[in-house]
This record gives sequence, C-alpha cells and structure tokens, in this order.
Amino acid sequence: MLDSNQSPSLEGQDIRDSGGEKVGRVDHVYVDGHTGMAAWAALDTGLLGADQSVVPLGPAEFYQDHIQLPFSRKVVEEAPDIGPIGEHLSPEQEARLNQHFGLRGDESVSDFNATTDVDLDG
Repeated sequence: MLDSNQSPSLEGQDIRDSGGEKVGRVDHVYVDGHTGMAAWAALDTGLLGADQSVVPLGPAEFYQDHIQLPFSRKVVEEAPDIGPIGEHLSPEQEARLNQHFGLRGDESVSDFNATTDVDLDG
C-alpha cells in the first residue's frame, strides 16, 4: 500500500475504470490519519475536469502509467458529492463513500493488497 510520502506522486495520474477506460485524473490524495496510507483520491472527471469524484485507493491496482479501479465509470461518477476538496475527509464523508463503493470502513485501506508496478519515489 502507498504511504503518505508516496501520495504526491499519485497526483496527475490517470484513473481507469474496471473496463480500462480513463475516467479521470488524480487531483488530490487523502491520507488516512491513523495509518499514514493513501486512502482516497479526488478525481477530475467530466468534460475538461469540471466534475469531481472521490474514489478508494485500497482496492486499486497501480501501474506505471495509470491506476486501475475495480469499479465501473457509472459507479465512479455517481459517488457522493463531498463538497470542496479539503485536507481530510470527515468520518461522515468517509462513511457515505464506503457505503457507495460497498466497502466496510476498514476496507478502504487495510484489507486490500494493491500491486505496485511503479517506483513512486521517482
């Protein structure tokens, strides 16, 4: 899993849906305050990045040129609106996102072993 030192290297990465289609680009990474791991990513989606979605990084697979999610474009685009990007997600925001993506509260970070095929330190 990715720690907070690697999180900035995710910004700007393309995000692909379960079918391999690009759904957005990472705009911001939310780090879990308890574990220090990259837990969620805010994506620029829609035409010219006009919309945003927040997606869990726990179940994602990381590759040299993109991040692959196990969710469809529709699921990503229908994620709850959490408002403006902030430093942290509130427990309420995280609960809404976990429910939308069908995750338990602890699953967004710790129950998945993402494959990292990229040297994120540069």
